[in-house]
Amino acid sequence: MSLHQTESFIIDVLKKHQVPFQQDDHNGVIFTAFEIPELGIIHLNIQVKEQGAWLDICTSKLLKVDESVYKGILFQTVLIHAWETPMVRFFYNPQTGYLSASIDVLLADMVLTEKALIDGINFLIRTLTKVMPRLKSVLATGEDPGRKSPLEQAIEQMPPKTLEQIAQLIAQRQQQGGPNQV
Repeated sequence: MSLHQTESFIIDVLKKHQVPFQQDDHNGVIFTAFEIPELGIIHLNIQVKEQGAWLDICTSKLLKVDESVYKGILFQTVLIHAWETPMVRFFYNPQTGYLSASIDVLLADMVLTEKALIDGINFLIRTLTKVMPRLKSVLATGEDPGRKSPLEQAIEQMPPKTLEQIAQLIAQRQQQGGPNQV
């Protein structure tokens, strides 16, 4: 499928699902928006790139962060989430101060299907619905509610046998009582 055919196909799918959109023919971008109860309005830019090699579905101006004193912890949280959900990329534009997110659908060896387009849009929206409250909390408080303490992280990495031994030691100390009681 050519670049033009792919763009036309995307427009046909959006029309079929009654999704309002605007097309920028000069830049090859299709703009649309979805109202998500938990997030408000999410603006998406859909663009076929590299002569049809991939499809980029990208949010625009997802979260304003340039003035926040908590920008560092926010970026750490974004990196953690990027590790947990590698299909979604987050990026920061220092000129505008906005954080955005995108998902790419590889088209080089396949023809874009309606299912792949809808699944890509839905996956990005579901991911944002999950992560945005966490990011907004970090931006407001400077603390990541989803981050585990170093102790929790260490415990998760311990073999079950070691955890059983620790539990037995704690139980023994509790039975003994005294100043060293747990």
